[in-house]
Amino acid sequence: MRKWSTLLFVLVLGLLAQDRPPKPVGMEFHITGQSIERQPDGSLKIVGNAVVETKLLTISADEMVYDEGAREIKPRGNVRVKFSSEPK
Repeated sequence: MRKWSTLLFVLVLGLLAQDRPPKPVGMEFHITGQSIERQPDGSLKIVGNAVVETKLLTISADEMVYDEGAREIKPRGNVRVKFSSEPK
């Protein structure tokens, strides 16, 4: 009987864990630009030589909007993406 109760406990924990969204993987990045402003919706608007650098790549554009909630970057203008040859 004890084996069944332990098995039931493990199954219930597994089912409960399925309802939780996965934890986002943290990634360090640096944002630079001539002007960085927080918008009313919480996003960051970077204008003038906007650059976002991570260990894996660098995105540069005339301007971009970074939406922290959606974890999304929307570059505009002259956009370039450069992949790092070696992870930093």
